[in-house]
Amino acid sequence: MPFQNSLNALSFERILAIAEEVLPDSNPDIEIYHMLLEATERLMHPDRNTITLVAITHMAYGWMPTMLTLHFKELNDVDVWPFIDHGSFDPAFLSTLKGFTNNSIVGASKLLHFCQPEIYPIWDSRVYKRISGDDRRPDWIINKVSNYIAYASRVRTLVLNPQAAQQIEELRQILLDRRVILGYESPIRLVELTLWL
Repeated sequence: MPFQNSLNALSFERILAIAEEVLPDSNPDIEIYHMLLEATERLMHPDRNTITLVAITHMAYGWMPTMLTLHFKELNDVDVWPFIDHGSFDPAFLSTLKGFTNNSIVGASKLLHFCQPEIYPIWDSRVYKRISGDDRRPDWIINKVSNYIAYASRVRTLVLNPQAAQQIEELRQILLDRRVILGYESPIRLVELTLWL
């Protein structure tokens, strides 16, 4: 299982080394990201519902080269908000959300990230490639819920380690110096963005 081995070897030392190679001004969506976060925050009121989920999903898909098709039947009357609020990595919940968002865990990860940027990292082929070194873009690997869970769990483990606080701030400073972030980004976002760049 080469991806799992590469993921297990992912460390803050490697992330910092990757960040040192980031070219200045290499994040073209720097302002858009913050606008999408702010728009999502405005939608995250107590009476949110399926309409809210559709709106946030469409915003997230605005970042993707794929046209969005929502599959409402996949929700099966499941209230996904408690799962999102609690940062759940439950495979059944993530499979439901994947089915709803074009059968794409990439789309689901973007939806989750905008709802909870402190908890859910974005997952896509560029992040997979950076971790694994695999240039092929194997969609069947990238679109597996279990691989997203493994990746998100690993990133969470790295950033929640109390000894990582200094490395997180070092990473933040590197990315600020290279003008690829504007200011505060969640530690989850810092790691995921570094792997994406």
